[in-house]
Amino acid sequence: MVEKGSIIMLQETHLISIEYLKLIYKYKIISNCVRTNSAGTILLFDNNYEVEYQLKEDEGRTIVAVLKKEDSSLIVMNSYFPNDHKEAIKFAEESYTKLLETQAEYPDSRIIWAGDLNVCLTQEDCMNRQRLKSEQSLANVILENNRMMKLIDAYRSKKKMDGFTWKRGNCYSRLDYVFVSSEFETQIKEASVDWNFDTSDHAAVRIDFEDEDEVKVGPGITKLNMKILEDPKISEEVRKEIEEMMNQTNEYWNPHMKLEFLKVAIRSTIANKVAQIRKLEKDEIKDTEEELTSLEDMKIRWIRNLISSTENIDKAISRLKGKLQNLKNRLENKINFITKAKWFEYGEKSNKFFLNLNKSKQRRN
Repeated sequence: MVEKGSIIMLQETHLISIEYLKLIYKYKIISNCVRTNSAGTILLFDNNYEVEYQLKEDEGRTIVAVLKKEDSSLIVMNSYFPNDHKEAIKFAEESYTKLLETQAEYPDSRIIWAGDLNVCLTQEDCMNRQRLKSEQSLANVILENNRMMKLIDAYRSKKKMDGFTWKRGNCYSRLDYVFVSSEFETQIKEASVDWNFDTSDHAAVRIDFEDEDEVKVGPGITKLNMKILEDPKISEEVRKEIEEMMNQTNEYWNPHMKLEFLKVAIRSTIANKVAQIRKLEKDEIKDTEEELTSLEDMKIRWIRNLISSTENIDKAISRLKGKLQNLKNRLENKINFITKAKWFEYGEKSNKFFLNLNKSKQRRN
């Protein structure tokens, strides 16, 4: 997602050291975490952004960064609010102060603020949940400050109902938000909630923006996943296809030309086979995710219509979650060679020459 231009904001990461991430991740990271058992925030974005300013709040609950790309500048804030609503009111006021101070320094920057706010802002943001007075007070602080700073709720700008991001039994709550400068409103093309983003107990909130200056990139450096040949059936299919291609060669070709053609035949045959398998696996994952989302929507409708038992739906959701996790693990294991995670495990690391050569090829692509 980052490679395609996304900015990702994660909360409750519990990750103090990011040295391992730096080894396997080729884009930019800002992390703020001080304990392995609470809080922690991470900001992920691509290398086209320059970090002009960053602030990390001491308890690992806030990251503020000014990201600049060409002529556009963003103030990005990632927040993880305390569970205690009285503490959260003070935290919210400090957060808005940080935003105002940053905006004063960078007046031409637009704001994107996302995070787990641990609060339902309105009655429509929850179902079967009792909102205490302290929670309503926190919600009022956030809504009033958003009005003052002209920040809009990106999800609600597209969808007026639901959008729940946390559940326990039949209790549903919208606790995760993306607030953006009002100037962004016309650029928001889609807003969605993804219960399948990860194994977290929260759903991810995804906001898609129109990007008029989208850069088209090349296909990248070809990498062949030879692990598919461990399957005897696929190995035999690949052998036959290469054999058929080699039968097309001219008997007058010299050995060098035949060798070059053989290389092309091997590369294209294996790459096509990998693409076919990957597509089938991704389609199965997508179908399972859609089925899981449909069941979540059905459960919400049943609860709203006061249908007493959702036991069968809960069982189906649990079964699909297990299936989805297995599918994702299987796909992840097959594409591990791309991330080169084994460098870290076996102590291998490409030297400076090959790293620079790889960067040069990426630029050309």
